[in-house]
This record gives sequence, C-alpha cells and structure tokens, in this order.
Amino acid sequence: MNLKELQGFAKEENKRLEQHYKLEADEKTTVLAHMTKITEETGELAEAILMHLGLQRKAKLVNHTHENLEKEFADVIYAASILAEKVGVDLDSVMTKRIEEIKKRTLGDDE
Repeated sequence: MNLKELQGFAKEENKRLEQHYKLEADEKTTVLAHMTKITEETGELAEAILMHLGLQRKAKLVNHTHENLEKEFADVIYAASILAEKVGVDLDSVMTKRIEEIKKRTLGDDE
C-alpha cells in the first residue's frame, strides 16, 4: 500500500468512525479524539520497543513477537493517517517534500 492508498482508506475510515462514535457535528472533538488515539498507539509502540529490547518484565516478554512490534508501527501510521485526512493534510505530498528537505539537510551536513 502506498501513501495515496492509505489516505484513501483513511478518508473512508474517518466517515465510518465519525458515524460509529456520532462525532460528525463536532469537529474539535473529532480531531482531539484522533490525536488522543495517536498518543495511545505511540505508547503501545513504546511498550513493544521495550519488549523487543528485552527491557520489560519477563511476564510481558513471554507473549512478545516481532509481529506485535510490526502491528504497533502500523497502528501508529494508521492513526496518524486518519488524523492527517481529518485536518486536510495530503500525506503523499507532504512526505515527498519533507524527505527532500531532509535529504538536502543531510547532504549539507557532509560538506
């Protein structure tokens, strides 16, 4: 899946979530709910990273797999794409521009 496909999915998912949670009329609440979801997913990714590094209790490490880590990365990207769609950010365009800026900055550091 590329970023354009992800953003198309996010658009449909936004509609579904807003209907399911009855958020259609309250833009601020919807945006804050999506931001809260990103925070939640980021926390879960942090926990998965700690498990990946073996820095959690043994009881938690028993159920850890690399697949769990992959899923947490996907959940953060999924949540961010939904918020981006909600606030009108074209991820494909902005990521292309941002990567070019990073490349230029990185190349400039070598001089």
